[in-house]
Amino acid sequence: MINYFTRFYYGFRAFFSGFKIINQNRLWKYTIVPCFISLVLGGVLLYGIFQVSSAFLQIWILKILQYFNYFLSQNNLPPFLLVIIYIVTFVFSVVCYILIYRPIASIVVIPFMGHLLSQLEKIYYGKEIEISLKRDIINGILGAAFALRDMIIGLIAMILGLFLGPFQIFFIAFAEGYLLGRGSFDYIFEKTTENLQERKQKIRNFQPEILGLGVAQFLFLFIPVVGVVVAPVLSLAGAVRVYSSSLNDFGL
Repeated sequence: MINYFTRFYYGFRAFFSGFKIINQNRLWKYTIVPCFISLVLGGVLLYGIFQVSSAFLQIWILKILQYFNYFLSQNNLPPFLLVIIYIVTFVFSVVCYILIYRPIASIVVIPFMGHLLSQLEKIYYGKEIEISLKRDIINGILGAAFALRDMIIGLIAMILGLFLGPFQIFFIAFAEGYLLGRGSFDYIFEKTTENLQERKQKIRNFQPEILGLGVAQFLFLFIPVVGVVVAPVLSLAGAVRVYSSSLNDFGL
């Protein structure tokens, strides 16, 4: 158990070491495209969810008040109710944005981190890992399937979390964190394994580090703008660092 928590902490710290790795090796130019795509994706998701949910909630509350013959001038909600609605919908939007962002980012953002991964491979392995076009296509199909599966798992986790009261945030953080961390490691394992069975075995072997890395990324996504921009690249850099290091060496 102590070893598990030590490895979890190792993965957690690895996420934040991603900034140092990218900065020291001057790899920021390889992060521009994925960071920009991640920013656009996160911004569109957050804005869209907020607008739709706030409009729906306003209409719903307005109809309830009208049903009970509550006096409303010009069919407008009182200002204090609008403030409450905006606060509630903003919190709801942030949670939904993180849940939806993860599976979409695995399809939209991660494929554009290929150049960054290649540079990290040269730094840590001494060479870039080459794979065939056929295998690359298969990995892309599997990645899309895994993203859909993880979206369903994330939705189930959110529903189950509703019954946990104050422990809901911890449950969701670990559930979503694991999926986030596995997404970063999957991008490495799909190039360093020969088949799906071997990839699953490596995921089991690195489970504590995957969870630690993912929880750190989950928490980092709550930082406005900066979180959604650099979280994917920091997570990938941290995952490569973990994978290339000995499990017995927990210094970052």
